[in-house]
Amino acid sequence: MTIMRRDPLDLDTLLAHPDMAEQGEHAFSEFASILALAERSRQSGFGDETRRGNKPGGHATHQRDLDRALSLVGRASTLLERSDRRIRTIESEAAAGVAALTEELTRARAKVRDLEQQVAEAEVRIKEADGRIAEAECRLQSANDWVHKLHDAITRAFSAYEGTAANR
Repeated sequence: MTIMRRDPLDLDTLLAHPDMAEQGEHAFSEFASILALAERSRQSGFGDETRRGNKPGGHATHQRDLDRALSLVGRASTLLERSDRRIRTIESEAAAGVAALTEELTRARAKVRDLEQQVAEAEVRIKEADGRIAEAECRLQSANDWVHKLHDAITRAFSAYEGTAANR
C-alpha cells in the first residue's frame, strides 16, 4: 500500500502503517500542499479589500481556501504529534533493549572469563595428572621389573633345588 497521495490525510491508515519514513514524507507532502495553498491565497490577494471587492464571491473562495489550509495544518500537526510520540516510544524501547543487551553482554563476558579460568585450572590439573601418570607408569615398570627378577630368582632356586633333590 502506498501512502504518498495528494488527497487529504487518512490518519488511521497512515498511523497504522509500519514505515515511519513514509509517514514523515506524507506529512511533508501535506505541508507542501499547505504552502501551495497559502501562496495561491497570497497571489489572489486574500485580505486585500479592494481586489476582493472586484471579484464576485472572492471572499467565500478565500475563506474555503483558508479553512482547507487550517484543516491541513491541523491534520499535519496531529500526524506529527502522533509520529513524535511513536518515535519517543520506539526510542524508549530501543534504549531499554540496548540496556538489556548491554547487561546480557556483561554477564556473557563474565561467564567467558569464568570459563577461561576454569579451562586454565583444568589445564593445570591435567598437567599434574599427566605427571602423576608418568610417575605411576615408572613405578609400574619398576614393579614389573621386580616381579620378573623375583620370578627368575624363584625359578632358579627351585630349579637348583629340584636338581639337588634328584641327585639324592
